[in-house]
Amino acid sequence: MKLAVEAGADDPALKRIYDGLGLKNEIVIVHGWVTSPEGPNAGRRIHHAWIEIGDGVVETQGGLKEGFPDWRYYKLFAACPNQRYSIAEAKAFMHETGWARPWRGKGDDVLPSERQEQLSKHFGQGLEWLGTRSRKKRAENTVPPTLEEITEVIAGWAPHYAAEIEQVWIYGSRAKREPKRPDSDWDVAINPVGATHDARERVAFQWLDFWANELEILCKWRVHVQLCNPPRTPNVSDGITQNGITVFNNTANVNPPV
Repeated sequence: MKLAVEAGADDPALKRIYDGLGLKNEIVIVHGWVTSPEGPNAGRRIHHAWIEIGDGVVETQGGLKEGFPDWRYYKLFAACPNQRYSIAEAKAFMHETGWARPWRGKGDDVLPSERQEQLSKHFGQGLEWLGTRSRKKRAENTVPPTLEEITEVIAGWAPHYAAEIEQVWIYGSRAKREPKRPDSDWDVAINPVGATHDARERVAFQWLDFWANELEILCKWRVHVQLCNPPRTPNVSDGITQNGITVFNNTANVNPPV
């Protein structure tokens, strides 16, 4: 349907489906784990696959094609993604392996650990879990938190992740007290633990979306979380060097990366 409409097919029914499913966005196949709320697998943690298109999820279990907003799907099924594949990657792995079940080309697809299953370390404090892709959720407040307020929030939040986070900075236009727009988000840089870039990226793959979700909930404002992992993100490193404010430092005598 996506290819047909984008190739110029003049079919009103196809165009309605194209618009309704948001097919103008990239289609991504996700392998992960869900907990079924009903049916024969109710309450069980099972391996599953689903389709994400933009901000939506299409569930095809049992031949159904039911659409969900991504945050609702993640909340309803306690979804925990392991790997995401583009259509091109999926085709390549299927051609290579001959099967559609989890491929190992992008890392192991393993059952989430007990720690990951907590989903949010602040969940017990009554904060609503909105899923690992909630960085797109709208701000709950009409007024952004002040520099002092967000610093206090992050300083109290980061120690909960002392095993995964070495340093946290606030940077960007709001750190300079010169936001570009009234609705500008807060820029936060995190340096995960790990002696190498690959080790830090493995930590970030598991936790980055959780961290962004929690900070947005705690701050009730949009928070743009980036990895401080030069040289792949020189803009983040430059921002930290120019106007970064160290909020959490879990290491001794560590300087901001350059």
